[in-house]
Amino acid sequence: MKYIIFDIGSVVLYKEKSAYNNGVPTWLNQLENSEKAIIYYLKRKKTIHDYDETIVTCKTLAQISNTTQEDIYHRWKNWSTAHYKWTPGIADLIKELNNKHCTGVCSNVGWINQIVRDEMKVYDIFNSIVVASSIVGLQKPDIRIFSLLLKQLKLLDGNFSIKDVIFIDNKEINIASARKIGIKSIKFTTVESLENKLKANNIL
Repeated sequence: MKYIIFDIGSVVLYKEKSAYNNGVPTWLNQLENSEKAIIYYLKRKKTIHDYDETIVTCKTLAQISNTTQEDIYHRWKNWSTAHYKWTPGIADLIKELNNKHCTGVCSNVGWINQIVRDEMKVYDIFNSIVVASSIVGLQKPDIRIFSLLLKQLKLLDGNFSIKDVIFIDNKEINIASARKIGIKSIKFTTVESLENKLKANNIL
């Protein structure tokens, strides 16, 4: 049995650019600006196990937009679900992997984490752990997030070996960081290419 760990952005989900670029409202531009301040705050905190970046961002934006947190979240949810889409074929691949292996997440899911989790139900397709940057307070390529991933896998399985972990990401810098601590990694380009690489490693 292997532990197949996926990135979310540009791997499991992709950004539908026409929807993203078509009439981005002022409140969303403000949201993206406020995200920078929140990321900075996340990096300064030492422990953020109960910290949800989405909630804090909604509160921040509500304060500067003279509206309610609920209204911001509703607009945010509608916009996010309109332009973040499942990568074609990836869900079927993950389901197939679930038959023999453990699948999980290690991703820099920032201000859309709550929507990815609660509205789009993305994490529900995986049968193992989820390590999201907005919850743990660490971001790839920081090697500490991969160390945390390994610690959590060890807690789940006492017989766990780092040799059984495969990390899938679209960015070379994140792959290089994972490899530094011994995690075998695959760069994602297409679902078809990923399937071929998994077959070459006798995983599919």
